[in-house]
Amino acid sequence: MESAPQLTSERTGPVALKAHYRSGQDDLAADFFRPCLRLASSYRRAAGYFSTSALLSCTDALPRVAVEGELHVRIIASPELSLADADTLRRLGSADQVAEFRAVIVDRILEEIIALLDDPSDQALRARVFAWLVANERLQIKFAFPDHVEQAGIFHEKIGVFDFPGGDQAAFTGSANESMGGHRRNYESIDVYRSWFPGEQDRVRTKCEQFDEAWDNMAEGLSVLEPSSDVLQKLRSKAPSRPAHRQTTIAETDAPDPRWRHQEEAVHAFLEKRSGILEMATGTGKTRTSLKILASLISSSAIDAAIVTMDGTDLLDQWSGELEQWNFEG
Repeated sequence: MESAPQLTSERTGPVALKAHYRSGQDDLAADFFRPCLRLASSYRRAAGYFSTSALLSCTDALPRVAVEGELHVRIIASPELSLADADTLRRLGSADQVAEFRAVIVDRILEEIIALLDDPSDQALRARVFAWLVANERLQIKFAFPDHVEQAGIFHEKIGVFDFPGGDQAAFTGSANESMGGHRRNYESIDVYRSWFPGEQDRVRTKCEQFDEAWDNMAEGLSVLEPSSDVLQKLRSKAPSRPAHRQTTIAETDAPDPRWRHQEEAVHAFLEKRSGILEMATGTGKTRTSLKILASLISSSAIDAAIVTMDGTDLLDQWSGELEQWNFEG
């Protein structure tokens, strides 16, 4: 494990960082996460609770440098347990039975992602990005189960470390989840420790040690599992051969996939009529078709802004993720 570099005087680091960020006065995504992700060579993150959809959404927070650059990401997460899973774990009689069922839960999460790879929905794009990152060893993920007390709750530790080329490190701790909600829409705060500040080196070192201890399954009162080699191999075998966002980018010039011909027809009809309503079956790509229309209008200088409005936060969250990724791709 690399320790924070020992410095005798304060100097300028690889990125200008404050010691504290708080929503309202700061944009955590624009002011902290995005600059660090663009410059870091690795990112270690213990991010608490994750459902399958939240796990896929974390790829929205990774800019294209994770695909086209050299960024490597390690995530420790707490899997979302159904009521039935939680009840089963409580009723199991031995440590071996508990460990076996936890392994089933971990593999099930990736199985759900694998099932999405061929789905004709916008969620499949996230699944393909995730699969490509895993297959190309840009993303590793493990899942944590607390054992520090009986009937323990979830793993809810939230720390992170950015490792920069040259040996500098920035560690942080705070309330933000690893999602676009945690980076931007929620009201969150984080404290940051920078290795290039002599008075903060011990805190950086502590956070590095805490993460690595958990990653290596050496943290007291915590069991950390990685997905089985079988399910990882299955994911790798179904992963796209090139970065998924490059395959499906709005400006793609390759021959169109005949499965999505209806999207191209809808784009053409909308642009020809100069207005319209997209009426398409669930899962056939209304969001992606809308973004294609938006991209065409922007590239032709027909518009310089757009308003997205929805009924309910679930759809707004979906649109926010799609727009964030589209913005990185463009």
